[in-house]
Amino acid sequence: MNLLSNNFFQGELLRFTSLYPEDVEQLARCTEDYDYLRMVDTDFAVPQNSKRFNNFENSSNKKVVFMLRTVGDNKLIGFILLFKIEWNNQAASLAIGIGEPENRNKGYGTEALKMILRYILSRVKFKPCWFGCHPV
Repeated sequence: MNLLSNNFFQGELLRFTSLYPEDVEQLARCTEDYDYLRMVDTDFAVPQNSKRFNNFENSSNKKVVFMLRTVGDNKLIGFILLFKIEWNNQAASLAIGIGEPENRNKGYGTEALKMILRYILSRVKFKPCWFGCHPV
């Protein structure tokens, strides 16, 4: 990936897109996978229905969400989310969800993280970055 590229929404493997209406059903199905829930969130792991994802779009200045789609066939494979954004402190929390097990361990999460860092540092202008991960 060219980190100096001006296309902040496209990498070699992935594109960032908005939430499409048909995405909510797929996102809900992913929550039936306990391992997925355990890795994507620290909340109590329970399946969710599609209504939960109807507000999973950029509707406030407290979160930024991108759907992750493959470059070749535009297949939805997950999402990346900046949330709990504190603009005055230049801080935010981050979550990445790669839904289907067959899409994990293929470099998608790595590329999504590089793309969101490029976006944060160049467009949003958050300068210092540090990360912590919860154990899985």
